[in-house]
Amino acid sequence: MGSESKNKSGDSGGGATQGIPAAMKKLVQNLKEIVNCTDFTEQEIYEVLRECDMDPDRAVERLLAQGCAIYCLLFYLFAMYFC
Repeated sequence: MGSESKNKSGDSGGGATQGIPAAMKKLVQNLKEIVNCTDFTEQEIYEVLRECDMDPDRAVERLLAQGCAIYCLLFYLFAMYFC
């Protein structure tokens, strides 16, 4: 069951985006840009997005809480205020 995707992408970062549907890749890339943190792979961001019922606002909040918190929070607040 879970081994099929592991066999395709393995644990290396090379195939990290294979599990992300094509329709979601742009959203994941946008979230990665918003969070602006190199600690997260696109696959990790997609998993958080799924955990948040595909709600990008909740996913950003959770990602900010998990990594680079102060810098990401400032960037997010700046973006929200000026956009």
